[in-house]
Amino acid sequence: LGVALAATRPEGCVVYAAQWCAGAGLDVLRRQASSRRRQAVALGTFLAGFAALTAWRVVTYGSLVPNSVLAKIGSPSQLGWRLAGHFRGGLEYALEFAAQSPAVWLLGLLVIARIFRTGPRQRMPIQAALVLAAVPPVMGLVVALGNNGDWMPHHRLLAPYVPLCVLLCGVLALETPRIGVVALLVAGLSSVSPFQLARPSVAHLIDHQPSEFYATLCGLGSDLERAGLPQSTVVATELLGILSYCAPHVRIRDLNGLTDREIAHSEPSAGTFGRKTRPESLESMRPDMVIFNDLTYWRRLLAGSAWFSNELLSLSCGPLLAQNTYVFVRRDSVLAASGRLSVCPDERSTPAEAFKEAVCRRQDWPYSFTRDCATPFDSKNED
Repeated sequence: LGVALAATRPEGCVVYAAQWCAGAGLDVLRRQASSRRRQAVALGTFLAGFAALTAWRVVTYGSLVPNSVLAKIGSPSQLGWRLAGHFRGGLEYALEFAAQSPAVWLLGLLVIARIFRTGPRQRMPIQAALVLAAVPPVMGLVVALGNNGDWMPHHRLLAPYVPLCVLLCGVLALETPRIGVVALLVAGLSSVSPFQLARPSVAHLIDHQPSEFYATLCGLGSDLERAGLPQSTVVATELLGILSYCAPHVRIRDLNGLTDREIAHSEPSAGTFGRKTRPESLESMRPDMVIFNDLTYWRRLLAGSAWFSNELLSLSCGPLLAQNTYVFVRRDSVLAASGRLSVCPDERSTPAEAFKEAVCRRQDWPYSFTRDCATPFDSKNED
């Protein structure tokens, strides 16, 4: 379980370590030798598995730190700078989470009240357990601060610790029934709302329909699968999850660096999304296809790379642009000549022409640069 936690979240090993320390402390207090032996076996098993995971991480990514953390926050030496540079966004994220999860601050108040109601000898084990329980959420908070918050919903960086808060309220309920039962009830009820939003309903699971974005991108992945491309085909993309499932045979370079050692270590950071591969780095990859969904990045590539402007063709058809999915193929690649990309049949334009069309199609506008639609783009599908 500890190794699974360590492989799932950056602070997962600390969660397991806190649990083990709490269990070992109880064994010492109860003087249970057999339980202490089990704790020793558990720790040895965890250390062996964690050593294997760490060895794989070093061989694959050249770092003791998880590659996803390097891609989003940078090396440990950069953490202080990242915390200073992105503290405001991370703090707003944490405060918003706390406001939506009263169990967190309610527990804090109850813990303070509980500690002051006990004598010194009873107070020490409670304080030690609470300090251990606080370590993993604090690590999650450090990640949130260094990452400038998070772009995905439901506060995924901190929400997993709400059940821990509720559990601790339950422990208080056992210690002091009159205070604890009320605490457990209030904390449980207050914790329903954020998880209600995140948890899909049974009807949704039974009758799940993929989003248009997913269907369009997966259609493109299916086209790549059917095209019978050579194994040397390279697709550089930010949207790596969907494409990896829908076109598993294609070699993918992750432009965000989450699964790419070279990009995570050397490319400039883009905060919550990871790294942003520089135009010259993208050119050196010689990808057969480039896919992303960020107009700012597209604009940067147009300004910084003659290769991107001159050697790539855009699949500028409506279905892709409508989903803010921007796809480009190299003129001299097998993909451009195959004619098997049915998502965009017979649709080719220069990256600059396609950029103009994409800008003018965009309904919402989250970008800092001004859109210019003074000259309407030439399109049969213009609204």
